[in-house]
Amino acid sequence: MTDHTHINSEHLPVKWTTTDAVVPILKDTSKVAGRDYRIVDARTPEEFSSGHVPGAVNLVEQDLVKDAAPAVEAQKDVPLLIFYCGKSQGRGPRAAHAYQQALEAAGKKEGQEVLVLKGGIVGWKEAGLDLSA
Repeated sequence: MTDHTHINSEHLPVKWTTTDAVVPILKDTSKVAGRDYRIVDARTPEEFSSGHVPGAVNLVEQDLVKDAAPAVEAQKDVPLLIFYCGKSQGRGPRAAHAYQQALEAAGKKEGQEVLVLKGGIVGWKEAGLDLSA
């Protein structure tokens, strides 16, 4: 597998989304986290426990870069995954890219959209949005 730790995330082929697009998904009572979407925090467990996007799960970027296949299997039925990190300038895009590569390696090129949240948790806080602890 490719070593993503030295890849400039600005050049990774990932798709982006914004807080303005994500908030309605979280507020839509017909949508269920883990079934209709999954928010993925790619930061360390310590960073995650200090505050994260409501409903997010913690899948550490370094673990995904090493082997994203278990995450792909665990999320196989979730149609939308949104990754983020501190500012979504490094770990979030690398985690999303590693996930996408594992998805393609598993022969699952369709049926799942993988996005990165612009601005990461910093942008989320700057927008005045709530965090979960």
